[in-house]
Amino acid sequence: NSLIYKSEDAKGGEIGIKSQFADRSITLNATAYYYKFTDLQVQVFNAVAVQFVTSNAGEVTTKGVDVGWAWRTPVEGLRFSGNLAFLDAYFSSNYITFKGVNLNGRKAARAPKWSGNTAFDYTVPINDSIQFSINGNAQFSSRYYTNTTSFADFTQDKYWLFDAAVSIGDPDGKWKLSLIGSNLTNKLHVSSSGDRPFLPATGDDIIVSTNRGRQVYVEASVKF
Repeated sequence: NSLIYKSEDAKGGEIGIKSQFADRSITLNATAYYYKFTDLQVQVFNAVAVQFVTSNAGEVTTKGVDVGWAWRTPVEGLRFSGNLAFLDAYFSSNYITFKGVNLNGRKAARAPKWSGNTAFDYTVPINDSIQFSINGNAQFSSRYYTNTTSFADFTQDKYWLFDAAVSIGDPDGKWKLSLIGSNLTNKLHVSSSGDRPFLPATGDDIIVSTNRGRQVYVEASVKF
């Protein structure tokens, strides 16, 4: 019964460190964690019944490390930053889906082993009333499952995304005009997938949800 399911329970912990050095121009933070989720609530789409089914996975184990850093360079207004995450998330006990498949040992959905980003931003005054800014960001994700029904679910390959923006504005933030570009390489990736409703599944014929393609737009803001 997809309307009856148990509360999930998590046990584990994490340990980390936050640091600044080189006259606080460099920031380095790191966290390591380990959790076990009992009766994790998992929701998948049942195309035959045409409904979302919520069930309890026997147990999911997650462990990993997150590292974040930032560097305020000697160049006035120039800053670099980034994050790197390692994640090992998998079904660690029996979990039989509505398709009758036991996912014990399989990686959890939408849980890439590696992910992260690196970014820069640079702000410089043009005169006493206007400043110029430019920034860029690159995001990375390794391969991951996009569904939670079988060992043959659709997988998303590793990918990179790139964003950037240039702007001019008041140094005190009273107004700002920006040209923003998102997903500049027009890279599409799948976040979730499932069988087609109303029609029988035929091989790789599935429905998927993706991110937006390339977007370039102008943004204006004013503070009163």
